[in-house]
Amino acid sequence: MTRYLVRRMLEAIPTLFFLTVIAFFFIDAAPGDVVDILIDPVFAKEQGPEGLAAMRRQFGLDQPVPIQYANWLGQVARGNLGYSFIHRRPVTVMIQERLWGTLQLSIPALILAVILGITVGVISGLRQYSLLDHTVSILSYGAWSLPNFYLGLILIYLFAVQLRWLPSAGMFAPNAEFDLLDRLRHLILPILVLSVQFIGLFARQTRSAMLEIIGSEYVNTARAKGLRERVVTLRHMLPNALIPIITVIGMSFPLLITGAIITETVFAWSGMGALTMSAILSRDYPVLMGIIFVVGLGVLVLNLVIDVLYAVVDPRIRYS
Repeated sequence: MTRYLVRRMLEAIPTLFFLTVIAFFFIDAAPGDVVDILIDPVFAKEQGPEGLAAMRRQFGLDQPVPIQYANWLGQVARGNLGYSFIHRRPVTVMIQERLWGTLQLSIPALILAVILGITVGVISGLRQYSLLDHTVSILSYGAWSLPNFYLGLILIYLFAVQLRWLPSAGMFAPNAEFDLLDRLRHLILPILVLSVQFIGLFARQTRSAMLEIIGSEYVNTARAKGLRERVVTLRHMLPNALIPIITVIGMSFPLLITGAIITETVFAWSGMGALTMSAILSRDYPVLMGIIFVVGLGVLVLNLVIDVLYAVVDPRIRYS
């Protein structure tokens, strides 16, 4: 296992390298740069091409793209993700300030989606073609197809505008001291919006996995021994059905980050999503590259954890 983990971590280095290369060149290919955002058009006309070129030289944007990437990669090698063009602050500090806000949404949303999705999927698989199964299938497809921003606006209208049960945006009440209950009230709608799509996805995958093994010989043998249906489901069927489900969960992390960006924008949540949108709109390339690097590294680490979970769930899997 140790050798396998070391080999996987070494393999992750070129993957992360190629990810940053592709991201850097695509960002550079986008129209406009930070100078176009910072400079007023009237002032830019007064300065002329020479003045704008001088500003781009200050940001290092006059150099060829490979040189810019090499400079950025050198900073990363020294543990520094660069400095924001707009805020003139270390990118590492900015990400640290926003990362906790995103984790407050994404981790509970993923846990909720896993618990509800697997539970509903197991029940639906055990009652194939029943009214409950058809209802779960329709709701699962609907949940997976519903865009985050649309669902967020609907819930804001219902629970914040009409019923006034929950706040519509923000992480806490303005001009108020920290209150755990207030923070939980602000978390409910964003977590619900972020988890709904994944509840539908995990429910569909769990149902399919259960149907593949529900007629297996070892399941029939367990029932023939007189074991209760609950024991057969939890000890014999569910562990074998978890392998494809774990794979889907691992592949969902990039989608979870994308959903967090949209959800944080809708609910004005101060997290990585809001920071990403701000960096895109302001052409703040160091911040955007820092976010891509951190998210890419996180996805690679989580995929490694998923591989380890395979061996935990299924004793037949051994890494050497």
